[in-house]
Amino acid sequence: MRQITPEQMHELAMQSFHRRRDVGLRNAVANALLEPANPFQPDVHRRLSRGAGAALLLAGMALAGFAYFSFFV
Repeated sequence: MRQITPEQMHELAMQSFHRRRDVGLRNAVANALLEPANPFQPDVHRRLSRGAGAALLLAGMALAGFAYFSFFV
């Protein structure tokens, strides 16, 4: 049986991760912010989920209130 060095094992693991398109931080963030993907229509763009939209709206309102009371009052 052939010995595999840690460097070779790391390279094999990285190649395996790069072949899989469903692994990674970018996909995790996209899955958290967007609606679930339809596996039967992979080319259709996903919309922003309701929870992410509400969070962005609240963050925008807080930023607008901060800017208003900091610079205009």
